Amino acid sequence: MLTRSSSIDLPVTTPEVDIDGTTAATRRPTLLLRMNFSDRHLAVLSASGELDAATAPSLAGLLWPRLQTKLAAIVIDLSNLTFLAVAGLELLSDAHAHAWHRGIALGIVNNTRTVEHALAAAGLADTLPTFADLREARAAMLPGQPASAA
Repeated sequence: MLTRSSSIDLPVTTPEVDIDGTTAATRRPTLLLRMNFSDRHLAVLSASGELDAATAPSLAGLLWPRLQTKLAAIVIDLSNLTFLAVAGLELLSDAHAHAWHRGIALGIVNNTRTVEHALAAAGLADTLPTFADLREARAAMLPGQPASAA
């Protein structure tokens, strides 16, 4: 059972495919997702590793149910991404639009050139609210709320 101060880690592995198209041994996780449940007003989803066509569905599986709740804000922490592909960018864009329609603030923690360049190339740098760290995101997205250990 998850408590308010709980978080859960979900490693995402993708199968390695040989040149002939057969699946080889599963390689080590390419994406680690963490869901933080420490604040009733804010969900924090953190992604570390590679966010691409193979791993974006796993992030979507955590993100979309949060977008159906009455949360005030959702932060997606991408500060530990090493690669951000088109599938990840499409997910972020779609989630932002859906959150806006539901009245949920959605922001991105971005302090890497990898994410910065990908967002700029996709034309999302001026669309998605980005923050240097989680504390800044929380303060901007939940003004007037007391600080928490999120």
